[in-house]
Amino acid sequence: MPKARVITWGNVQWRLSDLAREHRMLPQTLASRLNRGLTVERALATGLVTRSEAGIRSKLLQTATG
Repeated sequence: MPKARVITWGNVQWRLSDLAREHRMLPQTLASRLNRGLTVERALATGLVTRSEAGIRSKLLQTATG
């Protein structure tokens, strides 16, 4: 059985899975963001969007920049 990943956030030690669920995200999503180098604060603050919302945002950014 894999060892639980422990994260210190807000002066509290959390299991990654508990912290992710507390913030209504999948543990895999939080782990992936942390593995990419995001801080805990940024990883938790980054919103979750659907594929269609991401496409709309991308189109808006493209028209704004070019």
